Amino acid sequence: MKVLYFTSTGNSLYVAKRIGGELLSIPQLIRDNNYEISADTVGIVVPIYGFDVPRPVRSYLNQVNIHAEYVFAVMTYGDRPMAAVSMMQKLLASRGVTLNYSNEIDMVDNYLPGYEVERQLKMKQDVDIEQAINQVIQDIDSRKNVLLYKGALAKVISSGLSAASVSPLGKRTMNGSAKKFSITSDCNSCGVCGKVCPMGNIVVEDQPNYSNNCEFCLACTHLCPQNAIRLKGEKSTARFRNRHVGLNEIIAANVQ
Repeated sequence: MKVLYFTSTGNSLYVAKRIGGELLSIPQLIRDNNYEISADTVGIVVPIYGFDVPRPVRSYLNQVNIHAEYVFAVMTYGDRPMAAVSMMQKLLASRGVTLNYSNEIDMVDNYLPGYEVERQLKMKQDVDIEQAINQVIQDIDSRKNVLLYKGALAKVISSGLSAASVSPLGKRTMNGSAKKFSITSDCNSCGVCGKVCPMGNIVVEDQPNYSNNCEFCLACTHLCPQNAIRLKGEKSTARFRNRHVGLNEIIAANVQ
């Protein structure tokens, strides 16, 4: 089994690790120009961004050739998932891949403009998260064939936002998101922010310098060891990394 994943603060990587198999980072697959995936079972474990599939994942799935008897997709989210799983199914279908199983897992939301990390950690109980992950693992192990159903309204919202995000204006807006970050005097030029950026958008000299290819995944600010990267409109100064995932694991997954 091969499991493709995308992660910024570790939630999706943790789920992928729990599922098991050979784990393949999508940013690294893109970097290595690897668009041929073959195995008896192939899984995709990624977060939901803006009720949709993250842009790097979308870009990869629009080009990949997947050869497998059983294909599953699991998406992690922190608030409203809408119909992101349906968008994933549509993407795979465009590549001639039939999705056998799909599900979503509610985890800690790391979107700082919308949520306080401290409140999220209190609200999202480990026992509930683990129960959801265990059910997904059981379903996959038994090769369950069922797709998560989403209603018409959720599909309309996800489809609309997806179309907006890939429009010229949407791309410019997202790519320019790095302007919302600022660097405090606590920065010691360690370079971690550049290493965890899946887009290769940050070069660290005396301090981080952002280019114009931002996915707004927030890995840079959440994983800064000095907590020196502030975000305009953030709800709290606390930061999050899934406690089951090490910083070096995220660096290995994302460094470009």
